[in-house]
Amino acid sequence: MSERKKTEKPAEPKFTITLNERQLRLLQKVCESWARMCMGQTWDMAEDLAWLHYEYKPDDPEFDKRILRRDACKEMLELAMRAASGGNLEHFRKTEDVQVALDMYSVIRNFFWHQLPDDKRESWTVDADPVYIWGPEPKITVKKEGE
Repeated sequence: MSERKKTEKPAEPKFTITLNERQLRLLQKVCESWARMCMGQTWDMAEDLAWLHYEYKPDDPEFDKRILRRDACKEMLELAMRAASGGNLEHFRKTEDVQVALDMYSVIRNFFWHQLPDDKRESWTVDADPVYIWGPEPKITVKKEGE
């Protein structure tokens, strides 16, 4: 019986993306929002959509309208998710892509927490926790240029 040679898996290519802080924060938000939508969690998306282009002013009648819009948006998103899933929100689960998106979100969130001055960091926040990787991909790295 001949011994089979173990074939080594070729190394996967790595990529470098250069982003400014706004772009990195947007990437963080996109990863979180997309992952949450894929899991049927519509509240954050409804919140973001309802408050677009709005700057709070005390006693502004628009504020109450935005609250109603947010709630209506959440209901509509839930209806859309039910339609997409055939009526069963249990259909939405953490797929590997969702896990990878949440991993990326967590790494970026943790990076920004570490960028805060010590007196601005709150130790109880989840941002302070070491990042646990759920998905099948290696943890992404985020470094600030010059560090």
